[in-house]
Amino acid sequence: MKCISLLPFLLLLFEKIQGSTEMIQMFLPTGKESTICFPENKLPKNSMVSWLNGKTLTVGSYLPNGTTNVTQRFTGKVKLPRPTCLTFLSPQKSDSGVYFAKVAGDRYEVVARFNITFQDQNTDTTDASPVSPAVSPAVLAVLVLAIIAAAAAAAVVLWRYLKKKRQDQKGAVLFSANSGTNSPTVRILLPPPQCI
Repeated sequence: MKCISLLPFLLLLFEKIQGSTEMIQMFLPTGKESTICFPENKLPKNSMVSWLNGKTLTVGSYLPNGTTNVTQRFTGKVKLPRPTCLTFLSPQKSDSGVYFAKVAGDRYEVVARFNITFQDQNTDTTDASPVSPAVSPAVLAVLVLAIIAAAAAAAVVLWRYLKKKRQDQKGAVLFSANSGTNSPTVRILLPPPQCI
């Protein structure tokens, strides 16, 4: 049986995952102007940036010529000071959620993901339980694939070991001896004879 290498598959998948954008968890105060931004180096020249709430609800767009369009639902709630930033003017708890920045230029891709939680400023956080960081789907996928690859490698090693053990025992000689009815049987397994 020919051994199949999972390495090319894992490298291809890791390359795809590595290019994905991690979710950034942020806790921001309610009622106070707050801005979220992504790095300028993720913005290609002459590209349009669309900010979305969830996966489908457009918040607004920043066009290559510098004009901005904020959808009617978010008018008065947000502004786009720069293509890489989204400012919440007076956010409420109900504005919490996932926000995406998508760039349309040479290609259309998500360049930033934010999981925003708006909290009251007077909330006492000393009694609050710590928030565990969200595990990125990319990290989770890599971990699952690593476990699968390790299990597959262990199975191949075990299979080869058992196959070799079976081959070694084909030519072995087994002797049994029993000296009486109450004595145990002694079995001796001798290695197969070597041809010189």
